[in-house]
Order: sequence, then C-alpha cells, then structure tokens
Amino acid sequence: MPTAQTLDQRGRGHGDPAREESRDEETCDVQSVRSALPPLRFAPGGRMNHEAAPKARLHHVALGARNVEAVATFYHRIFALPELTRHYERDGALRSIWLELGGGTILMIERCDASKPPAQGVAPGPFLLAFATTPDERQRLEARLEAAGAAIEGRTPFSSYTRDPEGNRVAMSHWPQEK
Repeated sequence: MPTAQTLDQRGRGHGDPAREESRDEETCDVQSVRSALPPLRFAPGGRMNHEAAPKARLHHVALGARNVEAVATFYHRIFALPELTRHYERDGALRSIWLELGGGTILMIERCDASKPPAQGVAPGPFLLAFATTPDERQRLEARLEAAGAAIEGRTPFSSYTRDPEGNRVAMSHWPQEK
C-alpha cells in the first residue's frame, strides 16, 4: 500500500493557479491522515461499503463577516442566491443573513468583529468557496464580477478565482467539463 498520494490525484484546481504546474510533485503523508481518522469499512473489491455509514450531506456553510449586508449582497447579486432569512440582535442590529445555496444547503453570513488575513492559495482550514458552473456560465459570471468591480485574480482551465468583499476566496468551476 502506498504511503503517499499526489495532490493532483486528490483534486487539481483548489488553490493558487500559479502552483498548478508544480502540484504533480507535491505529496501528502496519507498514512498520518489515516491514523487520525476512524477506520473505513470497505466491501470486497476495495469499494466503500456505503450501507455501513450514514450518507452525509452538507447542511450549511457559515462565513463570518464584519459587513454582513455587503457580503450577502455580493453572493445574491453575483451568484443569484435567494435570501432565506435575516436574524437580528435584541438591539435591532443585523446579526446574519442566510442565503439558499441549492439542495437545501444554506450559506449563513454571520456578523463578527474580528478579521483575518485572506487565504493565499491552499491554507489550513476552509480557504475556498467554489460554485459549480458550466463553461458558458463561468464566462457570464466573470463578466458580472468585472462589471461589479471585482477582480478575477486567477484562472485555470476549469476555474476562475475572485474574492468577496471580506476577502474570502471564491471560485467558479466547471471541472471536469471541458470548454
């Protein structure tokens, strides 16, 4: 059994576009990752036994934001995410805006006072929010972003990268669909 797996096999495109070419040489120690996780149950032939584990699905993604309104407006206008609800503090201050991502998944924009430096490339923890798109939709989204004054900070053959108003990295990806 190999003890290392190339990052390219794990999913090209989730990082700094300038690093795409060097990814084939990067590795991670799969053995150390495996030792930190409970054992997976595999069926004969090496396939995952999906009956042994409950199927998980993403319920929500929460983004902390100093300006909840600006971040929610960005995702609503650029990606046409419908607003589900707003939550307020007892004093009437806006606490959060929840947007529908599709399939029952919610994007929760939650007010916070702290800030952190924006992730550059691949970073520990969540570092990218990627939206599925088609090649044609990707071009339309890029045009909408540029018209709104948002820069396209990188491109790969399948993805385009930008930032929301708080500096969170956002991608539009049509992998593995070719142009």
